[in-house]
Formats: sequence, C-alpha cells, structure tokens
Amino acid sequence: MNRYSIVIALILGFSMPANLMAGYGDPVNGYPSQTEREIFVLTNAVRTAPVEFRNTYIGSYNILLPENYPAVEPVFYNYQLNFVARLHSQDMAENNFFSHDSFDGTSTGDRIISYYTPWTSWGENIVAGSSYSTGLLPLILLLRENSSGEPVPDKSGQDGHRANIMSSNFHELGAGYAYSVTSDYKNYWTQDFGRAYQPYPYYAIPSGSHLYLISNTISFMATFFDPDGSPPQSAKVIINNLPYDLSLHMGSQSMGTYLLELPNDVDCRDYFFQFQDAGGTLWRFPETTALTNNLDKTCISYSLAELIRVLQVVSGRVPVNGNMSADIDINDDQRVGLAEAIHILRMLGAVN
Repeated sequence: MNRYSIVIALILGFSMPANLMAGYGDPVNGYPSQTEREIFVLTNAVRTAPVEFRNTYIGSYNILLPENYPAVEPVFYNYQLNFVARLHSQDMAENNFFSHDSFDGTSTGDRIISYYTPWTSWGENIVAGSSYSTGLLPLILLLRENSSGEPVPDKSGQDGHRANIMSSNFHELGAGYAYSVTSDYKNYWTQDFGRAYQPYPYYAIPSGSHLYLISNTISFMATFFDPDGSPPQSAKVIINNLPYDLSLHMGSQSMGTYLLELPNDVDCRDYFFQFQDAGGTLWRFPETTALTNNLDKTCISYSLAELIRVLQVVSGRVPVNGNMSADIDINDDQRVGLAEAIHILRMLGAVN
C-alpha cells in the first residue's frame, strides 16, 4: 500500500456557514492542534519561498523550480477545512485504512463539501507513516513524491501533492492529524485545501507556531503577508510577556517566513506573534489568545535567560560580560544576579 495519495477536484455549489473562530488563529474547541499548526506554517513557508524551503529542508533536488512552481500567496486558516481534515485522519487511524474516501464509502468530495461551503474548488493530500508525528516530515514526503527513492520531476503528472501545495487556486487550508497505536501507520495526516466564492479572509499573519526543527532548539515561526508588497515595521514574538525580534527566514519581507530560535531548555513558554505593518497597524497571532509549548499549564515561570531578558528590557541596556549596570545592583555586589532579577520581576508584577 502506498503511504500517500492525491485527489484534486474543481466543483461548484452550496453555501458556507460563518467561521467559528473567536479571532483569527485562536484555538476553538481544540482546533487546530499544535501538530496541525506546524504543518500549516510550514506549508506557507514552502508556498512563499519554494526554492529556499527546498534547499533548507529537502535538499538540492531538481524540484520546485521557479518556472514550474513560483512563489504564491500563503493560505489562510479555515475552521471547516480543519474539522473535516481531522475527521478524515481520525477515520483512517481508528479504522486502520488509507484512502481518500471515508471508511463508510463516503466520497472525498461529498465529505469535504458537506462542511466547506460555498466552494469553487478543493483539493486533498493525505500521508501516513510511523515516524510522521510532527509537521515537517510528512510535508517533505508530499513535496518529494518519491519514485525509486528520488523526487519525481515537476509537472510530470506524478507530482499532484506538490501541485496542491503550490496551487495559487487555493486560498484556504485545514490540516488534520490523528494517531492510533493499533493502526499500521500510526500517524495520519490530511491537508484539505479550498477556495470559496466570497473573497478569502485576509490577515497579515496567516500562520504561526513553535516547532522543534533542530536538536536542542525550539523555533518560533510565523508567516507575514502584505498584499501591497510592503515590509513590516517590526516583527516580534512575545514569550512569557517578553518581546523577542524575529528575523526573516525565507521569502521576501512582505511575503515570507519569520523565525526565532532559542535553546530548548524545557522551559514553559506562552507566546504570541506581533507584527506592525507599513501603515502602522498592529497585528497579533493568535488574535486574542496565546499559544504554548506546554499544554498542561499556563507558563508563569521564567528561565534564567528570560530573567536576563527582563533586565535588558527594564534597563534598556545590553549586559557586558554577563553584568548589568550598577543602577539596578540592589545589594551593591557589582553583579546583577538572581536577587536583582526577582526584584525587577516583582516590580513588574510578574512574580509574588
């Protein structure tokens, strides 16, 4: 059995219920999950910078060539597509099968359009495998379309997954993930792409997530898109209420992926992304809530690095040889240590 498959369809009809999101990117009823956010932000990374993504995460293969798959606008989140994509992943995991059609025989099209309305087009990618528990590996497999261990050529008629991911015809996406220890492939992923009748929703930060792409490193990745082609005035991720600058990772400043990498020291981190566009509008992702790398609790503790970061923000100065200026040396020992950090945090109301 192949571990991946593809279907693309262009069909007309129906009407679409209101999106159930409280704010753009906000979690609603457990949608999307952390792993679903991962493949979403990575999908936008390859859409907006296919060659850079290939070179960074896949290798120097002769695929995703600019003449075949030029950069396209990012896709935006759609709750209905997320719901139906996860529904299908759960169906495959629980019933131990791998197919676009549902276990009960419902066709792919009937399943998708029963939730995603009104639509003008849709497409679906599915992938499964025992090692595909995070978003990067399944996306790489979908882009490679391996044949005899090598990626199939662009526009060969065998690169349907790649075509779906890079299609400018699609403006929205829902990614669904499910796991079952008793199934053959364990991890099941579904990407449901769509385009609706009405203008697609615009939000300057279409996607964002933390990921574990490098050993001992936590990465904070977000997509920025300005249809007028203007770069943002600022790009930040706010972690435990402390601002960190994001750097352009790939793509252009006005349509690209921004990144911050920190040591993965197992600290609990709540975070959100914040961009200020060229016109001065401040955009936040998620729009009204925060994301976390620890789903079991609210992250109210601070690591040593974050304590130092607080001191940097408060003093407006960068430490020299690990020391801060003497004007906040409360015990006059020529060092800014834990006592000063706790003192500053108490003044900020961050700890009791």
